[in-house]
Order: sequence, then C-alpha cells, then structure tokens
Amino acid sequence: MDLGIGMYSTGDSSQFDAYVDYLLSVGVRHLRVDIPEWNIDLVAQSKAAVIRAVAKGAKVIWGLSSFGTTLTAANWGAYATAVTDAAAWAQANGVSEFHIGNELDTHIDNTTLTYGQLRTNLRTLATAVQAIYTIGPVSYSFIGRDTGLINSWSTEGRGDVDILNGNFYRGTTTFDGVWATNAQLLMTLFGPNHSGITEFGSSTVDPDLYGTEAEQAVGVADMLTQFAAMGYKQAVYYAWNSDPFGVVLDYPAFQSFNPPALWGEITSRVPTRWAGPAGRSWYSDLWRYRLTLRIPATSLTADLADFPVYVDLADLPAAFHAHCNQTDARDIRVTLSDGVTELPRELVYYDADKDAGEMYFKATLSHSVDNIFYIYYDNPAATDYAVNYAYGTQNVWNAGYAMVHHLDGAERAAILDSTAGDHDASADAGSPTYQAATRLGRGVAFGTGKTITIPSCATAWAALTIELWMRTSAGYKKFFDKGTVLRLGADATGLKYMQATANNAWGTKIAVGATTITTNNPKWWSLAGVYDGSQLLAYVNGVQDGVVTGVSGNVTNTTDVFVLATDFLGALDEVRLSSVARSAAWLAACCKNMDNPLTFYSVENEHEKVARSFPVLARFPALRP
Repeated sequence: MDLGIGMYSTGDSSQFDAYVDYLLSVGVRHLRVDIPEWNIDLVAQSKAAVIRAVAKGAKVIWGLSSFGTTLTAANWGAYATAVTDAAAWAQANGVSEFHIGNELDTHIDNTTLTYGQLRTNLRTLATAVQAIYTIGPVSYSFIGRDTGLINSWSTEGRGDVDILNGNFYRGTTTFDGVWATNAQLLMTLFGPNHSGITEFGSSTVDPDLYGTEAEQAVGVADMLTQFAAMGYKQAVYYAWNSDPFGVVLDYPAFQSFNPPALWGEITSRVPTRWAGPAGRSWYSDLWRYRLTLRIPATSLTADLADFPVYVDLADLPAAFHAHCNQTDARDIRVTLSDGVTELPRELVYYDADKDAGEMYFKATLSHSVDNIFYIYYDNPAATDYAVNYAYGTQNVWNAGYAMVHHLDGAERAAILDSTAGDHDASADAGSPTYQAATRLGRGVAFGTGKTITIPSCATAWAALTIELWMRTSAGYKKFFDKGTVLRLGADATGLKYMQATANNAWGTKIAVGATTITTNNPKWWSLAGVYDGSQLLAYVNGVQDGVVTGVSGNVTNTTDVFVLATDFLGALDEVRLSSVARSAAWLAACCKNMDNPLTFYSVENEHEKVARSFPVLARFPALRP
C-alpha cells in the first residue's frame, strides 16, 4: 500500500518546496495538493505549486472543489466549466490523478441542487472530464462516515468516476470504529481498483483531541494496517497547516517503521488502480496467485457478447484449492488477458473439503482467436462483492436474462434468482430434495407432488428463451410451467414441447422436437425452448431438434407464478429464462461449456506474484488504543 500526504501550497513557496523535497527523500511521492476553491485566486497559486512539485518528480493529485461557495442549480454550470478547464490544465501539466470535487455533499443547498442530483451531475461531469483528461484516473472524494452516501453511490453506480475516495477519521471529539466499518463497505462495494482514501487521520477537528502524539502515532499506524488488509492501494494522510506531516512522518516512533521500504513502489499507483492502456500485467499485489483459463476459438461457432462462462472449480489444479480462501473462495477475481481489466463473476458455491464449486463470469468471446482470461486468488483479506456491485453476481446476468436459478440452496428459502429481478422461490410442495447431486454439482430432485413455486417475471414477452438441465427417472411432463401460458416439457412419447398463448391465441400444446428422452437415471439432458416472434424452436443437448413456424404475437401473462417440476419425477439444475431469443451458437456454447467444461476451456499453469513486504504491518500489529 502506498502512503500519500495532503499538502497546502499557501504561505511561503520555498517552505512548500522544502516539504516536497523532504517527502521525496523518504519515498513519499504521491502528494494531494490543495484541491482549491474553484472561483478564487488561490487556484493560480496552487497551479504554480503543482508545476514545481511535478518537476521534482512528485505524483500529484489535484483538482477543484467548493468550500466557501454553496453550490446550487444556478451556479453548477459555472462550477462544471471551471472543473473541465482545470482538467485540460491538469492534462497539460502532468497531474497524476484529477479530482472533480471533494465533499461537495456538504456544500450544496439541497433544495435546487439535491444530494441525488449532485451525484447525477458528478457522473455527467466525470464523463466530460474523461474526454479531456486521459493520463490518470478521474476521482471524487466524500465524507467516509456517511454510510448512506456510500450505499447511494453503489445503488446508482459510479458512472465514469474511476475512483470513489473516502475521507476517514477515527472521530471528532469522540472516537469509534465507524471509519473502519465504512472503509470496508466502500472496498466491498467498489473493489480495489475503484476505491481510495484521500484523507485519513485521528480527528477531523484537532489531532490533539485524540491523545498525545504517541497515541496519535499508534492510532494512525493502526488505520494504515487495516486499510492495507482491506485491499486499499493508497491512503493519503491529511496534513494540518500548522503541522504539515503530523505524526506520520515527524514523530520518531512512527518513522522507525522504515517508510521507504513500505512505500518504495509508490510510483506504480496509477497503472495498478486505473485499468487503462498503461495497466500493469498483475491485477493487484494483494493477490498472490493466478492461473490462465483459455477458451479456444474452436469452442465457438460465432462471436458471443456478454456470455456467462461456467467454470467447474473441480477442474482447477490442486494448488488453487490449497491457496484460495477455504471458506467460500471469496478471493477469486477474473480479468481479461491484460491481467487487470476485471470481469463480473458469480461464485455459486465452493466446497473446500471436496475441492469443488460452481462459478460464472461474464465475457465477450471470439470464435476467430483464442480467448485468454486470468483467475486470481490467495488474498486472505479479500471480501466477496455485493450482488449489485459492478463485478458482482447480478452483472453476470444482465444481458437479456429475466431469471436465473442455479438451484443450489439447502432449502426453499435459499433458492435464489441471480438476476436483479430477485425472483426467489416463494413456496414448495411435497418436500423436494435440495442439494441433490446434479450435472453442475447441486440441484433439486423432485417426485410425485413435489414442486417449487417462483414469482413471475413479466407481463408479456415478444421473444423468450427457456433453458434447463434435467434428468428423469420415470416418465416426464412439465419441467417449467406457467399455467397454460408458457411451458417447457416432454410427454410420454419423448416429444419436447413448448406451450404458449400469444395475442392471436396460438397453440395449446405444440410439439417442436422428436428426439426421445430416455429415462436412464444417470443421463442428463440440456433442453431449451426459443420463441423469436415467428417460430418456436426446441434444442436438445445444444442442437436444434425441431421448429414450428407461423406463430406471432406476445406471450402474455395470465398467472403470477412459475412452477418447477409439475408431475415430474427426476431432477433439475440451472433453470434460466431470457427475454430474448438466444441463438443456436449461444445455446450450443452453453451446452458444451456445462456438459463437459474441459472440452470448452483449458486450465493452464499457476503463476505466483513475488510478494512485497510491508514492514509497518509486520512490526506494528493492528492495535486500538
């Protein structure tokens, strides 16, 4: 983790320059300079200080904000113009990270410019700045104690703000652990590449209110220890005008922790955190190992955008199972072939005792060149993402999926929809067998009178796809049932059928496939039904098995629920409903990927990142005075 210092350029310029020289001499190169008021003369002085610091070799964090002026709907345009002008200046003068604001939530009228509108305006402003400032990340900083604010950014999304920074203090005149709770929340929601700390210290009012300088040194070192364990890549200490370095640098007991050894790689911050053209080849120093997953072009018959790649964790080498998080493999991260551009992933489950598990990640696949991905692991401090986070579960399934059920839960209440629709199971009947052994690991076994009910997804479909895996032991009827509106099943003669009611009342039962489905208990079948607005198609094991033409209209909603396994004896796994007609290439790839994953992808060697030492962590355990 890199330590930065927040500095002021007011006063004697020679004193500021001397401070910069000292910081560079002890290995601190990231300096957050001023972040001045957008409409006063201090901006010119601040720019002059930035130019001198950059010339000395400092990596400067700079931008504009509003402290003395209350922002309103009337003056927001002027503020935005000042920021974009400053971004152009920052681009031309080597600023390493550009702030579009600092704690603006405390400087708005909240009448003409509300908190929600401010976040919308900041996302718009970030997009404009991205077109101007391209040499580093674009960031925004807010008060870290505001839990609701962090959650609001997560709900609404960060847009083109590369890094959301929290300003964290142990308290004001009283002190608690909110700073640590919220710092962890920020990291959990936005991950190490999009979370930062632009201010930290003992007190927002006066450091001496926290205690003696010795106590301040202990408290600040503890914050650094915890920030590093959470996964932060940089923390910027807030320096007071009267005490420019505080206890971080000028208190002898703290200085004995050998700062140059801790901060020796500070110059790598931007390429580590900003996954742009200058990105490094390793996702983060906090992840010790990665392995390569290759999907050959020959596994596909067409390019596929936003495809959910299934990874059977049992296919990964023994070294993976020895090094990953043994509770639930929460430390897994997946990137593109550049090693840093992260992809959304869902960990359905991990069983360390059996070295088995189920994971999906979303990627665009080519059928003309091989597709290379990296799976990172072994970060003991890593936490799993929130389901609605950019790299979390729901964003694996946001490309046309209306409902996705892996059916892996231990009870009905744990049968959860992985999409943002949250169509979780609402009831069951007859006590189905949960976590039964299935093709993908864990599913549900059914019998006479045993069903699962799921709330409905929509009122009408102009196109749709139903996919599932099934195994039958004695006869079969409806696997996926929405009354007389929509069904996917097979009858006693082996015909696969879709039944649907559209605006022109087509079909009560339409057979669309004739391949016999045997009742051989170990045999798993991949079934899919597609309606594309003019025809019904059935797919068995990834191959089109039949078609019915001459149909049209929307599939309408006359019942409020789906029922899994009506009159069905057997087991189901991986039930998916899409609001689009999936292509033959898509369904063939899904079947091949899940039926025999090692024919779809290959897993290559594990690589180890040489670990950096963190002397401050080794010599100073996390102590709270």
